[in-house]
Amino acid sequence: KKHIEGVLSFVKGCDQFQFTKVDKFVNPAFILRQKSENPTTYTKLSCFLPWVAAQYNLVYESTGSTDPACSTGSGDPQDGENTCRNTHSNWDQLRDDIEAECILPFYYKGRRYNECILFDEEDFLYPIFRCPIRNITTKINGINSFNVSFGDAYCLSDEEDVLSPLDPNIDCGGFLNERPPFSQRKNNCPGVRALGIIGGGAILAGVGTLGALGSLAPVLGVGALGAAGVGGMMVAESM
Repeated sequence: KKHIEGVLSFVKGCDQFQFTKVDKFVNPAFILRQKSENPTTYTKLSCFLPWVAAQYNLVYESTGSTDPACSTGSGDPQDGENTCRNTHSNWDQLRDDIEAECILPFYYKGRRYNECILFDEEDFLYPIFRCPIRNITTKINGINSFNVSFGDAYCLSDEEDVLSPLDPNIDCGGFLNERPPFSQRKNNCPGVRALGIIGGGAILAGVGTLGALGSLAPVLGVGALGAAGVGGMMVAESM
């Protein structure tokens, strides 16, 4: 008798992602926190049982009618034609109640992009596709140019307008008045794609990337990340 379980295939990124060092422990410790409303996608193995049986020179005999889900898709095939907007993913967007259109194209660290991107810092990949929803005063050929690190934030050029251009040269009194230049996007935005095979049910991270847009070919689970790049203790939390 053979036994098989469903395989977690992919998700479309996180809504919130945090990877930080915790100082309250004696030994080095890190927390990986991931949260997403995107559904995880599993392979429906019942649709492939005839093929699986054939690999062992067996014949699968169905006991009922064919599941329509095996041949009929679901969802909105025209969703990609809808306007690409951000989704609430941090406290200031919730406070300002912002759901704005992504501004494309843009430059990031001197390279032009026509779609949403993933960020990486020192070869650590943040599994959230982002795009700018505000203009910025720094330009290349009239196009917004961002030269920022993950987590940077700038002041609004007009404090009365929450979508006014960002100005890196303004001091507005601290992070409570600053806004991040990039925001998480909805799934219908250009460049957003599924994040490969997932290891142990966790979004893969610690994967080397090509600039900001990542190559997700390597498969690393949380365990591999802890062994390969973190050291000390690591706590993973997924929701």
